Amino acid sequence: LPVPDWAREFDCSSWAQFMLKYAVSHPAATVVIPGMTKTHHVDDNMMAGRGRLPDQEERRKMAAYYDSL
Repeated sequence: LPVPDWAREFDCSSWAQFMLKYAVSHPAATVVIPGMTKTHHVDDNMMAGRGRLPDQEERRKMAAYYDSL
């Protein structure tokens, strides 16, 4: 299942990035520690730190979308 097209608005192209960008951008978060088992996971997770992070309204949209799956 691909991430929704609107996730590109905050530079997101994978589910790992979707989840990390949600967590990193949340004002209650002080640290995010993703688990990784393969080198390509590291590369994908690192891309979550690039580009724009979602704002509060986009996080609401992200949560609603995820809940609908």
